[in-house]
This record gives sequence, structure tokens and C-alpha cells, in this order.
Amino acid sequence: MTLEALADLLEDTAQAVVTYAPSEACQATIGVILSADTKENFAGSHDPDGLPWQPLRKPRRNSRGKDKPLVDWGVLMQNAAAAAGVAEVVGIPGGIRIEIDAGSIFGHDGTVRGQWHRLGTRTIPAREFLGVSADAAEAIGEVVVLDHAKQLGL
Repeated sequence: MTLEALADLLEDTAQAVVTYAPSEACQATIGVILSADTKENFAGSHDPDGLPWQPLRKPRRNSRGKDKPLVDWGVLMQNAAAAAGVAEVVGIPGGIRIEIDAGSIFGHDGTVRGQWHRLGTRTIPAREFLGVSADAAEAIGEVVVLDHAKQLGL
């Protein structure tokens, strides 16, 4: 390979690195990781960093002592997991940006509840359930590196 050919190859590779866009398969895999991570937040009653949510102020009727915050009907959890699963993954210089539409998360009564519970209100304490845990971030990083390497032909 000539020096000129090597320079062209390096320039093309550098341009490909800067303009990375996750493949559809990569985005789908990231969606599965984020959806599972969100479900784990509900199951463990904690935020993406592992910090526990504030407990319920009073138990629900007929709870038998197994009440968990944000898990009543399970609809909020399912909608949150679905929203995380279709997150938009955008390639940016130096990595990716993940956008989750929290405004589309509904409660069991069909009203938008995601923001109420995430940010809190006068009567509802904030309980963050969307985000990326350290384990999920590591898994997503591995997926992105493999996807990018595949796109570069490595």
C-alpha cells in the first residue's frame, strides 16, 4: 500500500468515526437493554443509580404488606419500559445520545403520569425510573463499539 493510499484510508476511517450513526439492529438492541433496565428499576423500587425510591406514605387497601411505589396496576411500568425500548439513539461526535420521550408514558387511567412520578408534585414524591444504570451503560457501550467496528469493516 502506498503512503497516499494509506492516507486516504486513514482519512476515510476518521470520517467514518466522526459520522457514526447506529444501525437499526444496534438501536433495537439498545432499546431492549433500556427496556429491561427500566423494568428492573420498578422491580427493585430504585432509580437508575440504585438509590431507593421513597416508600408509600400509607399502604394500599388489600396490599398484604407487599406494596411497591409506582407498581399498582403495572401499566406505568409497561409504558415506561416500552418508551425506553423505542428510545431514539443518535450518533454524536464522541459517542451517542439517547432520547426517551417521557411525555408518552401513561398511567392505568390513560392520563400522562410519567412526568408526575419522575419529577414529583405537591403530593407525589419524585421517583426517577428512566435513565441508564451503570450496567446498562456498559452493555450499551459494548453494543455500540461492535456496531461501529462492523460499520468500519473491522
